[in-house]
Amino acid sequence: MTTQGLVFPPGHGRTRAKTRTAARISLCAGGREWFAKTFAVHGHHYALAEVDGLEPGTVTS
Repeated sequence: MTTQGLVFPPGHGRTRAKTRTAARISLCAGGREWFAKTFAVHGHHYALAEVDGLEPGTVTS
């Protein structure tokens, strides 16, 4: 699954993802990449990713 158009607060942000099974997610923006592994809660799989190092107002697609 690919999601586009994520918007974060200036400088950094957090995002979350929900998947059907255990997975490793990746986020790409501004020439950088971040990864997070999912964790399970009551049969659902989620990932939380801390996104840092972007210049304020960075817009990517």
